[in-house]
Amino acid sequence: TMTINVRPTPQFITQIADYSICNGDNINLAALLATNSTVPGATFEWLATFGNNINSSSLSSSGGLGTIDQLINLIDPTQPSSLVLQVRPVFGNCKGNFQDIVITVNTRPEIQQVNIAPATICNNGSTVLTIVASPVGSVYDWVVSSVNGVVLSNGSTSGSSTSNVITMNLELIDEAVPGSLTFTIIPRNGNCVGLPFTTGVINVNPIPGT
Repeated sequence: TMTINVRPTPQFITQIADYSICNGDNINLAALLATNSTVPGATFEWLATFGNNINSSSLSSSGGLGTIDQLINLIDPTQPSSLVLQVRPVFGNCKGNFQDIVITVNTRPEIQQVNIAPATICNNGSTVLTIVASPVGSVYDWVVSSVNGVVLSNGSTSGSSTSNVITMNLELIDEAVPGSLTFTIIPRNGNCVGLPFTTGVINVNPIPGT
């Protein structure tokens, strides 16, 4: 007699939803796949189709579970893109159905410069920070990062703005002693956070005779 072993064909337990990552992030799919097969011990194989703005020169277009979590970078960091992963579970020679997973790669905002006008003001005066960043439409979180005898008139030390133009009203702690401060600004685009940018120094001078 001959023994014939019949192995089960693995399938996905649940459909994996399309999702988004940020420029410079890993795909981060292996851990989710590892627990999503109807057959314990199954592995996975995948194929990738990259969008035109994905830097695929150093990426694999196919592989197994151990190579799926690749680092994704955009060619033009100001334009989003996407990739499609076709993934299926495998148990021995038995292969399940492919599932398509679309991964959107969103831009990570970057501040090129912050213009300060004016950079020197009088006590209880205001200055305007104009942020030059890409992409437009980012949210800008700011915090006072270096302070010498100056406070914001409303007492704040941090805040957030959906505009790239932020007016700061400043006053001296001792109205007879000059002071200065800087701000650190972090841009956000949805869940994608850019690098912090520290502004130039803003000087606040006393008003003579006060």
